[in-house]
Amino acid sequence: RWDCKPGTPDWISGYSPMNRVREKLGKLVNADGRDIALTQNSTFGMNFVANGIDLKRGDEVILTDREHPGGICGWQERAKKDGIVVKQGHLPTPANDPGQLVQLFADAMTPRTRVLAFAHVIFSSGIVMPAKALTKLARDKGCSSVIDGAQATGHIKVDLQDIGCDAYCSSPHKWLLAPPGNGYVYLKPDFQQRIWTTLASSAWDDQKDGMFRFMQYGTGNRSLLAGLDAALDFHFQIGHDRWINRIRSLADRLRNSLQQIPGAVISSPVHPELAGAVVVHRIQGVTAEKLQDQLWIQKRIRVRSEGEDVGVRQACEIFNNEAEIDSTLDLVRELAAQ
Repeated sequence: RWDCKPGTPDWISGYSPMNRVREKLGKLVNADGRDIALTQNSTFGMNFVANGIDLKRGDEVILTDREHPGGICGWQERAKKDGIVVKQGHLPTPANDPGQLVQLFADAMTPRTRVLAFAHVIFSSGIVMPAKALTKLARDKGCSSVIDGAQATGHIKVDLQDIGCDAYCSSPHKWLLAPPGNGYVYLKPDFQQRIWTTLASSAWDDQKDGMFRFMQYGTGNRSLLAGLDAALDFHFQIGHDRWINRIRSLADRLRNSLQQIPGAVISSPVHPELAGAVVVHRIQGVTAEKLQDQLWIQKRIRVRSEGEDVGVRQACEIFNNEAEIDSTLDLVRELAAQ
């Protein structure tokens, strides 16, 4: 039985600011917890920004052609509803030149450009985008920068003060291993007042805690936030740098060895600034679906096909080990030799 008097524990979410969890997230990404709102996933945050920012007909938003639906569809809805212009630059595969990626956005910009929006880590190809350089480009041109960090938190270092973006959205249920149904959105303090609340409940216009108004989505599952809290504690117990270095070392082991196997092709970046813990690879003459299925059938390693011209996407998580990487390489050698 739950006593709902003031001062008693919260057994549901959606009605309290959850300051302690927000502060922990802030510690992880170098931001004030007051500038973070807890959501269900990155899609929530990207849609809050896309639908909350004032844009006029003809105003441009520039993204890449490899954005996740959760990162681009809010902008596409604004295009259909309000007549804004969504422009998508083509990402090369593989991408191994940070300057080329920045130039892609610079070449697409016009005097009507208002927003640069991009994924911090491209979900399908593992590209770690040059976020700091892109946010600088946006500032220099008087534009806002909005980052879909769904695949970044717990995967790469996320320092929001150093990156300098106006908005950052993420899904800690991925690399941080929190339960599904957890997300967050960060808005730079001077950007918060530019975003209207699009999901409104009692505190929708709370200006004392400007980010709590983005947590007004009704009754939620408090246990999910307890899981996020525990996931943050687990991450800090291991140590952030130790965590990031571990998964990067596994990915480097896979990347470096694949480059020595005749017939193996890496579709994700090998450039140290653009490569993370996701390796996308294929075998000449072997379908991506076959490689995906055989890794599961023979090695119990789960990867995901991204198409015949791209290959399979393999994430090197904190719970993986060197033996699993070597098992992948053994199977690649076997299939490539056939």
